[in-house]
Amino acid sequence: MKPHPHSIEILEARIAPSVFVVTSLADPAEAGKVTLRDALLMADNNDGLDTITFKLPAPPPQGANIIKLTAGQLTSMGSVTIKGPGPSKLILDGNDASTILRIDDADPTTDGPATIGGLSFAHGKGSDGGGIFSRESLTLRSVVIAGNSATGDGGGLTVLGALTAGAAPIKASISNSLITGNSAESDGGGMALVNLSAISIKKSVITGNSAPDGAGGGFYARLTATGVGLAISGCTISGNAADRGGGMFVENDNLNPAAKSTLSSTKVTGNRSFGTGEGGGGIYLSRGHAIISGSTIRNNTAVFNGGGIEARNVASLTISKSIISGNQTTTQVPYSPSGSNYDVGGGGLLIKGTGSSIAPVKIIGSRFIENSSQQDGGGVLAQDGIALTISGSTFAGNHARSAGGGVAAQGVGAEEVDLTVTGGTFADNIGGGISAFGSGVMSITGAKVTGNIGIGISAGIGILGGSGSVTIKNSIVSGNIGSGIGLFGMPDFKIIGGAIKGNVSSFSGGGIFAYDANGSITGVTISGNVAARSGGGIENTGNGTSGIITVQIAKVRANIAPVDPNISGPPGSIIFV
Repeated sequence: MKPHPHSIEILEARIAPSVFVVTSLADPAEAGKVTLRDALLMADNNDGLDTITFKLPAPPPQGANIIKLTAGQLTSMGSVTIKGPGPSKLILDGNDASTILRIDDADPTTDGPATIGGLSFAHGKGSDGGGIFSRESLTLRSVVIAGNSATGDGGGLTVLGALTAGAAPIKASISNSLITGNSAESDGGGMALVNLSAISIKKSVITGNSAPDGAGGGFYARLTATGVGLAISGCTISGNAADRGGGMFVENDNLNPAAKSTLSSTKVTGNRSFGTGEGGGGIYLSRGHAIISGSTIRNNTAVFNGGGIEARNVASLTISKSIISGNQTTTQVPYSPSGSNYDVGGGGLLIKGTGSSIAPVKIIGSRFIENSSQQDGGGVLAQDGIALTISGSTFAGNHARSAGGGVAAQGVGAEEVDLTVTGGTFADNIGGGISAFGSGVMSITGAKVTGNIGIGISAGIGILGGSGSVTIKNSIVSGNIGSGIGLFGMPDFKIIGGAIKGNVSSFSGGGIFAYDANGSITGVTISGNVAARSGGGIENTGNGTSGIITVQIAKVRANIAPVDPNISGPPGSIIFV
């Protein structure tokens, strides 16, 4: 009954927050006791932010108290805090018959935030959110959500915001929790966090969840165009599986750089994506700005694309001080003359732009180790409008079946990929250290490119150009099997300083192989390289329209080949000045 409008005492009593104590494990009711269903109803009928606590019998030895639902899902209008005794002490059991808890005030223009701690949710089964479904902001602390399922989204948990005009912004915050063994037939095997303004996941474990026909095995997250971002820190995301985004799938509709998606101090390991279109074995990022820092992305698997990470149409991406290792794509796409197998690969990372603008991607102080691709880009494949900057990073032991064991950059025209490398090491990769194709601008400064094994155009650095330019400065290119540097159709290249030495080619051009390339070599030592045919040091050849290479203040000596051991090419194609 509503209070009389002039009754101040009654009104104050009504709006005062209350504490309701659950004293029964029964459902739905037990005479003389307060069940959880009772407490939730009392909280709904009392204004203010109410609290529900528990005073229950001691749990059995080596076990937990269980509230098994026999009357369908529990409901709450929100504006409540539920304080459980601990997830190992009290389990809410959905009896494999319904969602366990639904939180909804039925008004999208208001937000009734709910906080839940110290409980386990198990054996829930619903259309969306088998364990918990919430249309209100939700905070979970020290919660276990295990063994739930959904025929739609969010096997364990769904938090759903509205996109209608005037809708209240909805948030989700999860900390010190375990999300495990849940499944969804659509998106978000563990969790679906949809149309939210902010998401925070801290110090939690998301493992063994699945969405085999959808996105986000561990969780699916979508941020609204006016959201403030997603932050994941100190988490473990492992052993999850989905059609795409095996560990996690994130869509960020806000292009404001301040509303970024961040992953820090987190392990993403042993996840799988099954999709033969899009992949992302560990992580799938779509749109918006993203940062990965201090994290490990390891032993994740995709069929064709992005064994560790797949990022498509992002506004920007930065990976810093992270380890991306042992990730793989497992299947080679048959060759297609139409080029339908162009956009596959990226054992460690596949990054694709929109093709309408150049998106900045930075890799800083990170390690890409022993990733493999059955197509291009064992470590990284960048395509379709990307400005890729790599600084102080290591690419070692990666394997590409085609081009770019360490890094492959591919793009033409408006979809060009610009590549800037500063410092770092590219070593012992199969498929070459660095490979570039197209019309982008390429700059490599102070890098060590050593011990790589070539498949295709070169072993160390290979560039198949159009209208782009290449500058290689003060770098060491040594001990590669295949040409140290391969330049194909480059209208403008510069190699300045550094050394090209000890590379071995089974064809020609042990140190440098140039085909219809124009450029200059200045202050470089080219020595000890071996070619099986000609041009142990430099080979300049072509189809009758060979470019001209100008060599200045350089040392080209002690190279080995049956014919022209130091330099080889048509008369006038290599000029010393």
